[in-house]
Amino acid sequence: MTMASDDLSCDTDGLEECVNESGHILGESGLTRRLAGGCPDAPSSVFPHILDRLRSMSPQNLDDDDVIIMLICRNGASVSPRTNLLAPFRDVSNLVGGGWRI
Repeated sequence: MTMASDDLSCDTDGLEECVNESGHILGESGLTRRLAGGCPDAPSSVFPHILDRLRSMSPQNLDDDDVIIMLICRNGASVSPRTNLLAPFRDVSNLVGGGWRI
């Protein structure tokens, strides 16, 4: 699924297995076509919008399969170079159980 240029959306096959008004399975390309350009700008509104659109195509959509949607949005916050440089060391300290604060 395509969102704004810096957003990433991941979903399970439960969305792609939804059917359109004619009863045909949407698939990845059909889902993308149906949702392209129609998602709200506010990340908190994206999920209800997607689920409502799919249910409007067929009331049985989303009833027989689990659905997981993950939306990752860039928040515009910057990270200092020091924080970026120290990130691998924090990961290593967590792996060895030291829990050091860097």
